[in-house]
Amino acid sequence: MASLFPGVTDPSAPPAPANLQLANSTVNSDGTVTVTIAWDLPEEPDIPVHHYKVFWSWTVSNKSLVPTKKKRRKTTDGLQNFVILERLQPDYDYTVELQAITYWGQTRLKSAKVSLHFTSPHPTNYSK
Repeated sequence: MASLFPGVTDPSAPPAPANLQLANSTVNSDGTVTVTIAWDLPEEPDIPVHHYKVFWSWTVSNKSLVPTKKKRRKTTDGLQNFVILERLQPDYDYTVELQAITYWGQTRLKSAKVSLHFTSPHPTNYSK
């Protein structure tokens, strides 16, 4: 794509978030699970990250032959390097995807998605 200004290159898309990890998990009194997912903020990107898109999904096995894949999403501020996911089900396998979003004028630039797989804790693994 040609730049609007000769000699000036358009900025590149933001780098993919690095070091995505499960930072904390808590089993709540109602049996649901709260987790904190954290990552490293990019060092000196071309444009500051405007926000992060966070997607999380899990598969529910029920009486039907085909398990159902559920998916949720939320956004966080670009200066924040963590997100808290609440009301997760215990002992489920989750996949979290994270993507950085910036804006160059009216153009939205997106990083590659990074993903993290984890199993939420089971209530019996924790003593009250």
